Amino acid sequence: MRVINGGILCLSILMTLTGSITAQEKMMTCSGVISDAQGQPVAGAKVEIKQNNPFTKNIETAYVQTDKSGRYEYSKIEWPYTVGVAWDQKTSVKGGRKLQYLRRNKVFDSSQKLDFKIGAFPTGSANLSGRVTDQHGKPFQNFTVRIHKKVDWNNFSGLLLVDYGYLLPFSSSDGKFDINDLPAGTYKITVLHPQKWDRYEFPKPQEVTLENNKTTNLTCQVFEKKAYYGRVLFDDGKAAYIDSPPWPGARTYVKLPSSQLGEIPAIIDREGYFTAYLTDTELEQLKNRESKISIYYPSYENKYLFVDHGMFPVELLSKEKSKAGAIKKQKAEPRIIMPAYSTRFLRNKPLPELYEFGIVLSALDATDKAILLCFFDYQQQPSRNCIQQLNKRAQELKAKDITVIAVQASKVERVKLDEWVKQNNIDFPVGMNWEDTSSELGTGKEEILLNWGVRSLPWLILTDKEQVVVTDKFSIDELNEKIKILRQK
Repeated sequence: MRVINGGILCLSILMTLTGSITAQEKMMTCSGVISDAQGQPVAGAKVEIKQNNPFTKNIETAYVQTDKSGRYEYSKIEWPYTVGVAWDQKTSVKGGRKLQYLRRNKVFDSSQKLDFKIGAFPTGSANLSGRVTDQHGKPFQNFTVRIHKKVDWNNFSGLLLVDYGYLLPFSSSDGKFDINDLPAGTYKITVLHPQKWDRYEFPKPQEVTLENNKTTNLTCQVFEKKAYYGRVLFDDGKAAYIDSPPWPGARTYVKLPSSQLGEIPAIIDREGYFTAYLTDTELEQLKNRESKISIYYPSYENKYLFVDHGMFPVELLSKEKSKAGAIKKQKAEPRIIMPAYSTRFLRNKPLPELYEFGIVLSALDATDKAILLCFFDYQQQPSRNCIQQLNKRAQELKAKDITVIAVQASKVERVKLDEWVKQNNIDFPVGMNWEDTSSELGTGKEEILLNWGVRSLPWLILTDKEQVVVTDKFSIDELNEKIKILRQK
């Protein structure tokens, strides 16, 4: 699977180093062995091949994993390329990860055999302490600290550049965190919360120099965005909500500007309302027409496609839901006859977007990873058993490049669901329907299950690394068999 990322290596650098940006006459191959500090092979390491495509002027990134002998090979290289390898391990902090990334910082224009040796994770005597608060100075109690070493990636001298860092979750009533035994050096540090990315503005990375035998103190401030409301109606005056979605995950929604993420979606509910969480700067940009709120309806002609239906005027936003302005848009009408309901309508199709459940995966969890999705109801014993078994295997599945996600399929209070997740130490994302489930207007269990082809709970869906659904309707006891089939695919 290739992921397109723009502007990592500029074209002029490649012209200088390679003397040419023409396509290679034949595909190049890169292969090698990844070993650890003791010289033992590292299985499951992710090797990253970055090519510069002179036609698109973008970087095309492909990944390949090492086998049980630590070997890798990639033979589809067309353009000058760089090679790196990523490896991560669990930390003593529950849910925490320590990460290493090595890159031979040289641009190659021929087939290469490149071996990498992943050294022992560095340690030291430097300590980092900090406190995370909101804009009112109150403790921000649940957050993840991200630390990574500062590296000059523009140094193309051929040296082996090494980046290492941590992702460490904290839950503290006073917002404080302590991290000890770090190696001295210069780092970039920030905090985040994967489940609250739409409601908060998180601090930009701070550059901090740590020294051995010293404690460096850091303060981070998280800003809660202000809530504004808007309303979208069809031209007949009814809420712009589709009672019978044309395909799984089909919803009407708006795209909101985000200074940190570019754009974020906000689902339109059964009454036509949406909530826009905005900073003062984001609101001002809307007023100055530097950004916009776009309205999207699902397409009836093409599955998994949304159609732009114009803009929502910023002037109609209100801090009070009852005073929110409304805009009418022509109703999207079906132009094709949908096939009869089938328990297999997701097979061999891309997995629909998960944002309707409040789930946004990081690049680390989404790129070149299979997805194991479990619909469940924590109020039911079979569902609880399934989730707990998946939780025991979460790290094993992650090592196999399978990202586990769970979705609460029936209407419950989010607070109670979060309490159950915390009590059971669930180590993967758990989402639920984005709409107001504390209201009778929230989407019910039957509609969610119908949209996704779910006939009973728990219900497992497995995709390949392209995130195309390969199988569903299987029990947790059949998971090993399904994974074997997936690996042979």
